Amino acid sequence: MAKHCIGLDIGPNWIKAVQLTRENGRYRIQHSHNALTRRKSDNPLNILKDLTAVRGFDRRSPVIINLPPDALFQTELKTDETSHFERFSPLIADNAISEIHPNGENTSTKQLTVVRRKIYHYLLTMVRQSGLKCRSIIPTARAIHTVALVNHPELSDQRVTIFYEDTRHCYLIISDLGKLAGHRAFPARSSGDDSFDQAIVNELDQTWYSLFGQAMPKQTPVYIASHAGDRLDLINHLVSERQYRVVELDPFAQVDCEEEIRDDYTLCLSEGLALHYFNASRQDQDNLIRLAKPQPKDSSLSVRKQTFTALILAGISLVSWLCGTLLERYVLEQHYSDLKDQIRMTFTETVPDEVNIIDEQAQLSQRLNDLKSDAGMISPYLIPQTGFAVWNQLQENMPELTIREIILENNQFQITALAQNEETVSRWQKQLENQAVFSHVEIIPVNEAKSEEMFNFRMKIELHLPEEASDKEVL
Repeated sequence: MAKHCIGLDIGPNWIKAVQLTRENGRYRIQHSHNALTRRKSDNPLNILKDLTAVRGFDRRSPVIINLPPDALFQTELKTDETSHFERFSPLIADNAISEIHPNGENTSTKQLTVVRRKIYHYLLTMVRQSGLKCRSIIPTARAIHTVALVNHPELSDQRVTIFYEDTRHCYLIISDLGKLAGHRAFPARSSGDDSFDQAIVNELDQTWYSLFGQAMPKQTPVYIASHAGDRLDLINHLVSERQYRVVELDPFAQVDCEEEIRDDYTLCLSEGLALHYFNASRQDQDNLIRLAKPQPKDSSLSVRKQTFTALILAGISLVSWLCGTLLERYVLEQHYSDLKDQIRMTFTETVPDEVNIIDEQAQLSQRLNDLKSDAGMISPYLIPQTGFAVWNQLQENMPELTIREIILENNQFQITALAQNEETVSRWQKQLENQAVFSHVEIIPVNEAKSEEMFNFRMKIELHLPEEASDKEVL
């Protein structure tokens, strides 16, 4: 569990927050804030955002909020009544979120919980939009009971009444040996109204009797919390006429805090929310966050949103395609320009006497054709037994060779090469001997460089040439 959490009391015209930490079994209030939202300029969402941005609250802390009594209805139903629980709900089904769950150890009854959908989602959505993480939503009475039980451990050994009041509601909470036995909530009125004070006393008597089957004994402790301490006439009536023992609930008796925080007793509820988070079990039946199911979405809004998203994606794809095409075109143009420069440079080096350069490839091709044409015209007048002519005749039937050296000296043509095998070289030798231009063909194996897989040889070919020998030519 987290070492610290935030209790958030969001009322109709106030926001009260407490960040509580627990170390070595001791509680301490790290940060607190009390803001009014009575004016139109007071934006609750901005106040919640300022908790982490300005007030020092930790955004990662789990947040616990309370559900006001006018948004929550809970009652017990017999097991056979759960099939038509709608008859017991004070809210229309479309405006409510309902749930039936086990009622503790009592197997003969079920617990019906009905919350007002609009208020429930308003509180939850506002907390989430502020960037905080809501982990728990509990009834206000549960938080008040927790703050009383933690700061006054003696409640776990007796039956007591807790009277809590804020500016909108009054709460009567009955605790039986540390367990929340029952509670009532009703709209608050200004102090000094005798009829309202009498109504509170009557409500207390009826609630106590319905729970325990007897009148509330004298000297029963009545703990007064928050604004309830301002009802002096009611307190005097409880002490003097009913002879109850009135005790002021100290929300900081077991919680450490700064002195300026201790003076603000209205933080009682937000502190109780944080304390409940630390003291609740993992299977907390009071946590109403489980009712937070996705709200039905307007289909027309969904279609518009999907269409808008599709248009945005299509626009992004089109822009990406255009950018890619333009970039590819730019790269190709650069390559083409570089290639043209290389062709022009090669042409200039090959044909330096060419002055008018229009189309390098066409002009170079024309030069080659002219050379071939000139060569064809003079070839009949050349001595057929020149080195190139002999080489052309040798190539006609030459097998696949790896030629290492070719020497033309006087009337002898000498080739040093590697062949696949000796047989192919022998066949080639016989073919050469049958040609009139060659007077003698001799194959000499080169043993010292012989490869296991290749036939290494030297071929000496004597030509029918005039007595005048050409200079030594190595190709």
